[in-house]
Amino acid sequence: MAIAVTDLVPIDELRTHIEFDAEDRNALIIRYAQAALDYCLRWCDEPRWKTAADVPTLVVSALLLVFADLFEHRTRQSEVQLYKNRAAEQLLWPYHNWRGHGEDT
Repeated sequence: MAIAVTDLVPIDELRTHIEFDAEDRNALIIRYAQAALDYCLRWCDEPRWKTAADVPTLVVSALLLVFADLFEHRTRQSEVQLYKNRAAEQLLWPYHNWRGHGEDT
């Protein structure tokens, strides 16, 4: 079962985070936010997170950083090389599953 991003962060907060007031792009905003959440969950690789309540606050913060990057650079190629979001990775680092995927111990 996938965790819906709007169970973690309400759409109003997502719009506020990217400073976008209009409601006519909610579907697009949710799509990019869900991709950011999926990225963070894959990065951490923690099979015990099955519901929104299981996801730590720092991971939610990382999701917001990744989401903002995805949304900001959604349609353009950049003259400047874009790198990984180091702040997001630092927030995710303590939650990476070093035991291996699928282990519950």
